[in-house]
Amino acid sequence: MSQLPLDPEIFDVAAEYPDFEGTYQEKLLALLHDNLDFHGQSSTYLTHNLHAFPAKFPPQLPRKFIRVLTEPGDIVCDPMSGSGTTLLEAYLAGQPCIALDIDPLALLLARVKTCPQPVSTLLDLGNEIVEQAQAFTRTESEQALRQRFDDKTRNFIDYWFAPDIQYELMALRCQIETITDPLHRDFMWLVFSAMIITKSGGVSLARDLAHTRPHKVTDKKQRYPFAEFRKRLKKATNSLSQLSPRNSPVHIGESNAQQLPLAIPHILSP
Repeated sequence: MSQLPLDPEIFDVAAEYPDFEGTYQEKLLALLHDNLDFHGQSSTYLTHNLHAFPAKFPPQLPRKFIRVLTEPGDIVCDPMSGSGTTLLEAYLAGQPCIALDIDPLALLLARVKTCPQPVSTLLDLGNEIVEQAQAFTRTESEQALRQRFDDKTRNFIDYWFAPDIQYELMALRCQIETITDPLHRDFMWLVFSAMIITKSGGVSLARDLAHTRPHKVTDKKQRYPFAEFRKRLKKATNSLSQLSPRNSPVHIGESNAQQLPLAIPHILSP
């Protein structure tokens, strides 16, 4: 792994994982034969719980491999970053990290999960978004829906979302789009997405969205976007409030895992 002239947060590998010694290959082999069952351990600490995502592995898994196999300054590269679990663990370990994916949601997650922001500012902004969205009329929302989406997309929206839910979502979207600060806007988009993509809750007429096999249910208890946005906002800001800044350079980029831009470690140089 490449070494960079950094001053990362120091972590005591010997104290945390005392049984792993030897060469890189020896430690890797020992890790693969070690107990990798993290059942019963929390996987939702810090910003790991910001958003549902299919096929997530427990954060303890990349944490263990990063802590045992890397030295301060080593670059951690995740070519299919998904929900950003490895990225966040590298960030917490003080290691520079490259996270790549082709999924826009994965890239959004990666940006928000490793970006501490003033929580009070986000709370005020989020509540202001809801208040402004509530001032939207049904006619304005209907007009925005007609202007933004073609017939095929509208049919898709009509299938998964009740009319009243569509109007509230559209009103929230229009307000989020006006945010000028890209970091604040990313955070609000993630809150918006989190109230739709869930295992069983959410504002749509679907279940199991987070497991990639959504199915429509007609008897699902309806959740309304304005209230859900506030709820998700509170949860997300609480998680983000626990994330402190790290000296961990992060590069997040769009890339196909079959065609990785591998000659990019220089982008993490000071």
